[in-house]
Amino acid sequence: MQNGEARRHLVEELSDVLMYFNDVLLCYGITEQELKQACTTKFETNMTRW
Repeated sequence: MQNGEARRHLVEELSDVLMYFNDVLLCYGITEQELKQACTTKFETNMTRW
């Protein structure tokens, strides 16, 4: 993204997504370890598809 204003807007929107994501984790008591394991498992599954 070369346009500085567009980039700033994108980063701001991504920060909103991150905040909502964090709220969901907190709301449902999802731990860092649970999320890490789920991401690792999903990554490994996806790597077998190609």
